[in-house]
Order: sequence, then C-alpha cells, then structure tokens
Amino acid sequence: MKRVIYVTAILMATVFTASAQQAPRRTYINFNYVSSKMDNEMGLRLKSDYGAALSIGHTYYLHRKPLWGMVRFGLDWTIFDLNFSKYSTEYQVSGEGDQSTEKINFYKAEAGMHLGPSVTVTPVKGLSVSGYYRYAPTYSAYFKDDLEAVLSDTKGQFAQKDAATLDNVSPDYLDEITKRYKGGYGSYQVLGVSVFYKFISIGVEKRWGSTSLKYGEAEDGSVRKVKLKTSGPRVYLGVRF
Repeated sequence: MKRVIYVTAILMATVFTASAQQAPRRTYINFNYVSSKMDNEMGLRLKSDYGAALSIGHTYYLHRKPLWGMVRFGLDWTIFDLNFSKYSTEYQVSGEGDQSTEKINFYKAEAGMHLGPSVTVTPVKGLSVSGYYRYAPTYSAYFKDDLEAVLSDTKGQFAQKDAATLDNVSPDYLDEITKRYKGGYGSYQVLGVSVFYKFISIGVEKRWGSTSLKYGEAEDGSVRKVKLKTSGPRVYLGVRF
C-alpha cells in the first residue's frame, strides 16, 4: 500500500512539473478601465470622470526551463500603450453684476511604451500569475474646452472653487492658461499583477508619473515649466497568445 501511495505521488508530481514547464503565452493585448487623478503645482486638482487604455506587448522569458518547475523571470516590452482620460471642473465667472458657474472639460491622451522585469509563476498547466514593474516613456498631451469663451472679459472674477481674481494674473500667464492644447514628454512607471488562464487574463496595475509643460517665461527670461502629475489604477481584461 505504501508503495502504491509513493508511486502515485511521484506520478502526480511528474505530471504537474511537466505541465508547468510549458511556457505560458507570451504576447498580450489588454483593454483597460482607467481611474486617475491629475494635479499640478498651480493648484489644479482633478479626478477623472472616465478613462480607457489599450496595451499591446510581449514577454521575453530569460531562461528556457522554469526554476523549481514553475517560476520564470522575463522582460516585458509593451510595444504600444494608448491612454485616455476625461476630467472636468467648475469655474465661477462674474462680470457686470452677473455670476455664473461654467463647466470646463479636460481631455488627456498619452501614447508610449513600457519596458521592465516580470516574474511569472505557473503552478499548473494553463494557469499563471505574473507580477511586473515597467518604466514607461510617454508623449502626453491635453486638450481643454475654450476657456476664452468662458472668460468673456479678463477683468471679471475667475476661480476654480476659491474665488481668485484675474486682476493679479499677468497677461502672459493668462495667454498660457487659455491655450486649448499642450503637450510634452512624460516619465511614467507601472506596477501590476495579472492572472491568466490559457488565453484569457485579468489584472490590475498602478500607473503614475509626470509631464513637464511650458507655461510662458519667468522674470529672468527662462522658460517656465510646470509638472502635470497623474496617478491611478488601471483594471484590465486581456487576451494572450
């Protein structure tokens, strides 16, 4: 009886080991739901109304045989990552005795790639769990509603929930904040985990970083830059092949 149990245990271990040694699917396409926060040093604080992202990439495993029959170290290269989020806020505008609240929409779009290490554990055939960290160089751009249409006269009061006035704002800065489009290089990081069974995967990751945007000139004539910071989770459903 002991021999039967011993032989059965060996056979089961052999089956599990052989199953785990089959490399998991390497190429991934992820469809993300995005929730993010955006802020800068000038006092902007916004939370996204909604967002979405698409990621396409490939995992390059660094060794053919898994360690301990189930663990693989790899290098993830997300070849293409497109991220979009919509934000909104309310401004109070007053002039000539009238006061109104106007809604301004901000749209932030980013295109980039990711590169970083990953660890994948495959306990049984077809089922894998992967954890990863990636650095993500990105071109980041944002577009907003026509602020000049809201600011009917620059002598009126203009505020984002704090009743600040434009009387203390320089003409150059006013010109900058009323521009509808800005863009620049963004440096982002991604940390996440995914579970995939055969060709279906689910996962969650945190994405954070900043983009430097030009905002006119400083008093010494140098270009004034403001960091636009973004952070938040992305939850995704994906396919692997």
